[in-house]
Amino acid sequence: MSSSTFKINKICEQCGGLFQAQKISTRCCSHKCNQKNYKLRKKLEKKKIIELETLNNIVSVKSDVVNIHLLKDKPYLTVKEVATLLNCSNKTIYRLIKQGNIDAVRFSERVIRIRYVDIEKRFLNTTNF
Repeated sequence: MSSSTFKINKICEQCGGLFQAQKISTRCCSHKCNQKNYKLRKKLEKKKIIELETLNNIVSVKSDVVNIHLLKDKPYLTVKEVATLLNCSNKTIYRLIKQGNIDAVRFSERVIRIRYVDIEKRFLNTTNF
């Protein structure tokens, strides 16, 4: 460890007391204050991470709601858009297309389109369970 021959007057970040530090990077006056400060910093980091996750979840929910409103205006939808609209996976939509439950048009090997009207009709023609 490197130490210097001179002393630096500093204020402890935890207790606010005045102390003499031998290094520029020293932040606390004692080992106990350093432990308390470390725990406090880790607690604040966890809180910040949780707040960011919450904000990301709120933004993603809002964007899904906006996307659904935009999808209702489009006459033709992709498989991914239909999956978002019906709140299911892409694989489920592909399975429903293969079974013939959803009418779809395949323009090429990679391009599949589904009419929004066909999806609406599917919900109107359902029987009660």
